[in-house]
Amino acid sequence: MKEADIMLTAIIVYLIIGAIIVLLLRNILADVVMNENLAIKVIYYIAMIVIALPAIIYGFAKGFYREFKNKSES
Repeated sequence: MKEADIMLTAIIVYLIIGAIIVLLLRNILADVVMNENLAIKVIYYIAMIVIALPAIIYGFAKGFYREFKNKSES
């Protein structure tokens, strides 16, 4: 496979995982944009698909770091 194919596959997988996270959290996210028009809702959901995965990874990494730090101090 060429490098471009691998990068395209990675982007597609990234967006699919982000979309799955947004679908799982759709009730929470829908409350945020409940009274907005359709364009704002679409922009918000697209932004959340792009931002969701790094935010989830950051949360997990932060939790692991805190747990590792607590174990190393004791």
